[in-house]
Amino acid sequence: MSKKRAVFYVDGFNLYHSIKDLKNDRLKWLSLDRLANLLIPKRDEYVATIKYFSALAPHRGFSSVKRHEAYIAGLESEGVQCILGRFKQQTRGCKSCGASWKQHEEKETDVNIAIQMVADAYDNEFDLCYLISADTDLVPPLELIKARHPAKEIIAVSPPNRPHGQHIRQIAHRSLKLNANQLAKCRLPAQFIWKGRHYSCPPDYT
Repeated sequence: MSKKRAVFYVDGFNLYHSIKDLKNDRLKWLSLDRLANLLIPKRDEYVATIKYFSALAPHRGFSSVKRHEAYIAGLESEGVQCILGRFKQQTRGCKSCGASWKQHEEKETDVNIAIQMVADAYDNEFDLCYLISADTDLVPPLELIKARHPAKEIIAVSPPNRPHGQHIRQIAHRSLKLNANQLAKCRLPAQFIWKGRHYSCPPDYT
């Protein structure tokens, strides 16, 4: 009996902010390949592809971008497909006092995840869709996949302390919850070479 193909879709910032709330920066140096293989029942599934969705944030400073670039290189060195959106600067204002300020918002990530999941379902790229996110904006593509491809399984994986809403739990065939102990077992290598360049785990994550 052939094993089922599991494809993972990882909402990068949704996962990152949940890890940040754990106040343990070591957990940010997370190997998605190790995590995915930890989550699947190895007897009847295998990890076919992992897709990571995020965006570089220049407004957060040079060191933040460099850490993120190193992390992306680490993921790619393990075979993860990294699909990046962008941040857009918005002007916000207070109607009461007239004050205004600049705010940066991540764009394209939700759309990128939705497009990839739906396209992969139609192209028959997976038997099981693992979504690591608690974002309810991703409910519509999950509903479409379930309605049009009922043989495919949806597994909703919630980041630490980000429980899924009832709607996602109703759509999913299975629901999993990540915790700090699982993440601690899944670190990227402290040093690695990718595309001829040497990388090290950022000091903040050691």
